[in-house]
Amino acid sequence: MIAIGLAGIGTAATLSSAKPPQCRGHRCTTSTVTTTTPTTTTTPTTTTTPTGQRYDVTYPSGTVGLPRSLSTCMASIVRDTFNPHGNTLYNVPRDDLGTGWGTNSKFDWWSSFPKWIALRNQIDDHYTFADGTQPSTTEIFSVGACRWGIREDLLRAVAVQESDWNEHGGSFLAWGDRCSGHTNGDDGFGSYGIMQMKNFNCAGDGDWGGFPRSWYSTPFNVDMYGAAFRGCLGQAYWYTIPVGDSNDRRERGCVGAWFSGSYNPDISYTNSVYSHLANKDWLGY
Repeated sequence: MIAIGLAGIGTAATLSSAKPPQCRGHRCTTSTVTTTTPTTTTTPTTTTTPTGQRYDVTYPSGTVGLPRSLSTCMASIVRDTFNPHGNTLYNVPRDDLGTGWGTNSKFDWWSSFPKWIALRNQIDDHYTFADGTQPSTTEIFSVGACRWGIREDLLRAVAVQESDWNEHGGSFLAWGDRCSGHTNGDDGFGSYGIMQMKNFNCAGDGDWGGFPRSWYSTPFNVDMYGAAFRGCLGQAYWYTIPVGDSNDRRERGCVGAWFSGSYNPDISYTNSVYSHLANKDWLGY
């Protein structure tokens, strides 16, 4: 799809006044969730990036230095050749493929959400090591985690839930949310790639966009998800986050938002992702 926080006690429940044309989750529900509007501010956190490290922390909204540069992240992750499902062909940048942003008016409604536009403009799929080699699939998750300040194993778990770690393969060719009458994935109707970026919904409305690059570039798909997740934590969209929610709960709520289009820490989708995380189910591929 693309439907694409931190402490305090909330009071009145409100919704952001600007809303998209309709529900915008990856597999979107139609219910509206009211949440409290934050009334407190948070002191920004500063991050450091030592060499050869794992990224096992989801940083709160307001963290200084995100997204980190690609050069920093490519040099700092733990190297790992784990590369299941024949993704190698797609673990590359695809500047030759469009995204629909700025060229298709169906995505112009996002101009009402400038925080997201600012994040979207920083998406970069040029995940390439200094020696010119491309990362493995699991390394792509490490780089995305480094850039956007999200736990790397959480990204891996979301990809289990969404695509079984397929960028353009598997039993459904990493083309989800298919619409009746649309038998060719190249028309852009549905969700695409390893994190399932929704392009058009079945009514033909623009959703997150990113197609066709989202279906042919694993690093683009993961970097786009990281940006969208960071947008959720920073309340860049039409829903708000309860002021009293902890950082851990905010992380869960933004996992759920990818599915439902609203902040949802406790829905079955969220629980399933965290089950994959606890079990490290990707290691079974």
